[in-house]
Amino acid sequence: MAFWSTTYLNKIRNKIMVDVIKAKYKIGSTYYDAVINSKTVSGENVVIIVGCPNVPAGTLTITEVVLYDNNGDIVASKVESVSKTGSQGVLFKFELPIKEV
Repeated sequence: MAFWSTTYLNKIRNKIMVDVIKAKYKIGSTYYDAVINSKTVSGENVVIIVGCPNVPAGTLTITEVVLYDNNGDIVASKVESVSKTGSQGVLFKFELPIKEV
């Protein structure tokens, strides 16, 4: 038998989903505001889709994406190396597992 109840873990997943309200992405040493396109709970994961609008034109590399909660604290971050050229758009998908192990 699991220590945490399924009901409680679902409550925590929903709280995390609601608390994530801001995202940023990094190019070089500069952070830019990203847009949270969607937030859902799927099974044991909180799934957050982040778009990077207004990425400067040209060939660039996004090196990090960061999610923040409503207190301004970092919820999750991912170091990446995503190159984009021209006017390509960029989306990131976070799958945050909240489960008992």
